[in-house]
Amino acid sequence: MAESDGIKEAHNKIPRGWLIFYISLIVWLVWYIISYTPEISGWSYYKIYEEEMKKAQAIKVEIPTENPYEHNEKAIAEGKNIYITNCAVCHGDDLKGGVGPDLTT
Repeated sequence: MAESDGIKEAHNKIPRGWLIFYISLIVWLVWYIISYTPEISGWSYYKIYEEEMKKAQAIKVEIPTENPYEHNEKAIAEGKNIYITNCAVCHGDDLKGGVGPDLTT
């Protein structure tokens, strides 16, 4: 043991809890590198992105392009009432915006 200014340096073993932590960290690191390196595991965000885009396209195809309420006066009146109650504060009575974005474009 070295001694300097009355301070003794002891070479004690690392505490068991720290040793378990370090070993666990190394094991986790190896697992993480193997699991999330695309060259090793083949896993990639691009695959998930492509799957999500395919699902979105399938849903988009199912959305009707025509307004089903175009000739329904009652639905139009209800929609106008809902807009005035909830949306006009930010988007304005003329849909031109203000605080909220312009809805006419």
